[in-house]
Amino acid sequence: MAADGTVRPIGPGDEFVIPAGFSGEWLVEETMTKTWVIALP
Repeated sequence: MAADGTVRPIGPGDEFVIPAGFSGEWLVEETMTKTWVIALP
């Protein structure tokens, strides 16, 4: 849930980008695999 209350469900096969400055909370309801990429200007 984002700091403004916005909820975005993410499921198997979904991809997403976390914008710089994101503030929020994660709720992980099942085992998952994460792949991280950090791109700096």
